Amino acid sequence: GGGGGGAAYYQPLADLACGPAACRSLCFAPRQAGLVLAALLEDGHVVVQQAEDVGAPRSWSLHSKMRAGPRGVCRGLCWRPFTPGVPPMLCVGSGAQALVWQFVLALNSWQMVARVEAGGGDVAAVHWAPPLGRPAELLAVGAGRELLIYSLSGDTAALEVEQLAVIDHDDAVWKVEWDLWGNQVAAATDGQQVHIYKPNLVGEWNKLAWIQGQETE
Repeated sequence: GGGGGGAAYYQPLADLACGPAACRSLCFAPRQAGLVLAALLEDGHVVVQQAEDVGAPRSWSLHSKMRAGPRGVCRGLCWRPFTPGVPPMLCVGSGAQALVWQFVLALNSWQMVARVEAGGGDVAAVHWAPPLGRPAELLAVGAGRELLIYSLSGDTAALEVEQLAVIDHDDAVWKVEWDLWGNQVAAATDGQQVHIYKPNLVGEWNKLAWIQGQETE
């Protein structure tokens, strides 16, 4: 922004053409991948764009594109946090499922490696916990009024999925997110509430806290 303590403004750097369909979700890749942005479109496609110069990201190019599901049902998008030696991975909500995709460099394409059945309604949100050396990775899914927690284990080319918890709420869940360590998960609902959960020593997920929003006048 200009000098003198005035308001700061963001300046547009680039316009990324992803296609004619509306964009439903955006997510930057882990920084170790460079400056890479995935966009989930209304027509079910995921378009991945990459900046040619991270320091001056005015020029972008198409990295890849995939069809994640039918038109009108794909919601929720997240990257797997970075781990050395593990290919880029994305999770995309597609109707009542969350699909996990892995980028195979040899084929220069995305391949589906796991299918997570939500069951409680269409998926609205997904978030991948930081791995941090766990034997199994954790995925949170918001579908209908439920927060669902899954473990992902085994070879990344063919992941094994296990449901760990189904937590019901009074209203639809529209956002889920793990903390920095993957120890706690939050779920935001249409009832203007945020619920925070953590597992105990035997793997039962207990509510730590909840926050109630206020109606705006």
